[in-house]
Parts: sequence; C-alpha cells; structure tokens
Amino acid sequence: MTPEQVKQAQEAQANNQKYNANIKVANDKLKAASAQLETAATAAKSGDTATANTNYDGAISTLNETAQLVPNEDLVWFKLGAAYTDSARVQTDAAERTKRYSEAYTDFQKAIDLRKTAMSNASSQKPAQAGKAPEVSDQTRLAAYYDNLGSAASKSGKSAEAAEAYKQALALDPAHAGHYYVNMGIALMNAPGDPNAHKESLDAFDKAIAADPNNADAYYFKGSGQMQSVTMDSSGKMIPPEGTVESLKKYLELQPNGPHAQEAKDILAALGTKVETTYGTKKKK
Repeated sequence: MTPEQVKQAQEAQANNQKYNANIKVANDKLKAASAQLETAATAAKSGDTATANTNYDGAISTLNETAQLVPNEDLVWFKLGAAYTDSARVQTDAAERTKRYSEAYTDFQKAIDLRKTAMSNASSQKPAQAGKAPEVSDQTRLAAYYDNLGSAASKSGKSAEAAEAYKQALALDPAHAGHYYVNMGIALMNAPGDPNAHKESLDAFDKAIAADPNNADAYYFKGSGQMQSVTMDSSGKMIPPEGTVESLKKYLELQPNGPHAQEAKDILAALGTKVETTYGTKKKK
C-alpha cells in the first residue's frame, strides 16, 4: 500500500470506530425516547395533554439528537417522523398541528431516501443478484415509510403528494392493497379545490373493497363519501346515490361496534333507513 492508501485506511477505520461508538449512544437514546413516547401516549389517552406534550417534546428532542449522531440510519428518521405525527394529534393550535405534520413529512421523506440508497448500495454490492427484486423485508419497510408519508402529507394539506405516496406503498406491498387504497381515498376525500378528487376517492374505496371485501373502513368511507352527492325529492326527502345505504349497512355488519358505527347509524337514520339491531350477534333459528 502507498502512504496515501495507508492514510485513507486509517481514516476509514477511525470513522468506523467513531460511528460504532455513536451507534451505542444512539441505541440508548432510542430506548429513552421510546419510554417517553409510551408515557406520552398513555397521558394522551387519559386526556392529560400537558403530560403528553411534555413527553412528546422530550422524545422529539431525544430523537433529533439521535439523528445527528447517526444521520444515515433511516429507522431513526422514521421514528422521529412518527413522534411528530403522534404529538400533532394532541395539539390544540391548528397552526402548530400543521407544522408538526409538516415536520413529520420531511422526516419520513428523509427515511425513504436513506432506505432507497441503502437498498441500492446493497444491490450494487451483489453483482450476481443484479436484477433480482429487493428483499421482502426491505419492500415492506419502505411501504410502511410511504404509508406514513402519505398520512403526514394528507394532514398537512398535501393531498396530491399523499395520493402519490400511497401509490408507491401499493407497488411495494400489494398484499395490503385494501389498507393503502382506503388511506388514499381518505386523502383524496379531503383534497381542497380538486373537482376530480371526490370521484377518485370513491374509486379508491371501490378498489379497497375489491382487494379486501372484509375491509370495513372502505365501506364506511365510501358510504359517507357518497353522501356528498345526496339529492332531495319534491317532498324534501334525501335521496342518496345508489349503493350508499348498502355500504353503510355492510360496515355495521363487519364492525357493529366499530369506531364509525354510530356515525353510520346516524346517516342511515337520517335517510329513513331502518337500522338493524342484530349486527354482531347471531340470529336465533
């Protein structure tokens, strides 16, 4: 080896040793952040927003420190984005809530970029496997990143970016197409100023149902979304689009005590439709 090569090897070894030391510190910080997030989630569930905010902010600070120690670790950036997302839910100020979702979007995008780079580097180091599809674990992890990116985009007013993120997740993880289509539909349903968004959201819910006929949320959001196109007859009675009632009834059949059960029942009642009382119970023969 030439003196220059020796010097480069020594520098590389020193950098590796430093990074390994940082990894150990980073792991300790990740454990601390996880504990803070758990405390925050428990407090938020009980309505103690002050304690929740204190611990969410503490976790975010810890994760930011971790990201500076190991800036090339995609999982750290993903956890930071998730912390911002969770903390946004307990914010009472709309501007602060949007700001945190925007921060989450940036961090999820950083995680995606790093994961894609790592996958590309791993592929280039295995020439014999050139052209081979990425490992399933890599694809599912990246799909999860895109799923969260889509959620953060939707919550921060980036509906087009949200829809694109869910399309990426679909391509990577088609086995969970129903889940991604529902999320895409919700994002498009909330898209401001897009005349095509409503139809596209209903199309997404139809695709979710086709992919997973037992996806209760797909039926609820399809039915509630169709209510935006309700009309009135001469007597003032509401006339919903075809399939609205059936979708809401199917939701109740699948999730009689689900998070949207009462809303579904209220819509059906408003439409003058009899609501079954046997959802979730077996009928006697």
